[in-house]
Amino acid sequence: MSGYRGAGRLDKRGHVLALREAGGVWTWEPVREIWAKAEYSQKLNLFSRSGVGARDVALVIWRQSLSLHHAIELEGTHLFLTSITERNRNQLDVHAAAVELHTCTDKSAGTTFPAVLTEKYVRFDEPGPHATNAINCVLVTPKEILLKPGKLVEIDGIPCPIRTAHLLDPFKHEYEIERRVDL
Repeated sequence: MSGYRGAGRLDKRGHVLALREAGGVWTWEPVREIWAKAEYSQKLNLFSRSGVGARDVALVIWRQSLSLHHAIELEGTHLFLTSITERNRNQLDVHAAAVELHTCTDKSAGTTFPAVLTEKYVRFDEPGPHATNAINCVLVTPKEILLKPGKLVEIDGIPCPIRTAHLLDPFKHEYEIERRVDL
């Protein structure tokens, strides 16, 4: 059997997740159970064009209806999908970033939603007698979430101004935000 590539053991149980909304609250809900072979690597998965990456995870799963609008929960870890390719006629290769979800609130729209926060860069600023850190981050949201630059979004209860919106990606939105911390 030349050219045969086995998937190995699909021994990790997880769930395909889809974003659902109920009463202004968006959540990732399980759609179906999956079995996967998962390999965590030390390299970074650049899931954000504007921010830094997260730990890369390579999955092999059985062929099914799956797009980059979905996410996967595997062993308690939220996986942000970045690529899906055919491995063979029965299986898919999926690459994802192992990320942490944050609870965000847009009070002007009355919505709560999950998002991924990644750091952009840190800048030191000393305009007066008090030193502050301006921590520039990128908030990566599902495509369904639309925020307005100049408004505030609460991330885990901390209000942060939205500086710039990057809306061209077909599967997600990225928002540059700023958090100021006194030193």
